[in-house]
Amino acid sequence: MKSITGICRFYLKQVRPQFELYVTPINIDPSNPALPLSTPEKYARELSRELGYFYTQGIAEDTKASPAVC
Repeated sequence: MKSITGICRFYLKQVRPQFELYVTPINIDPSNPALPLSTPEKYARELSRELGYFYTQGIAEDTKASPAVC
């Protein structure tokens, strides 16, 4: 079994009276991609090292957000 890494953001909307946590869609980790993200392949890693994490799939704006309610 192979392990892969991903990145996402969490936003705690509220704790009481009902716990609400929003999580963005999981993106491929550009510092350790499981799939090729760029050409040449090392370019995504170099960008991540220079600029930090960045979105790797879809658009950065989440258009289908709905909070997870527990």
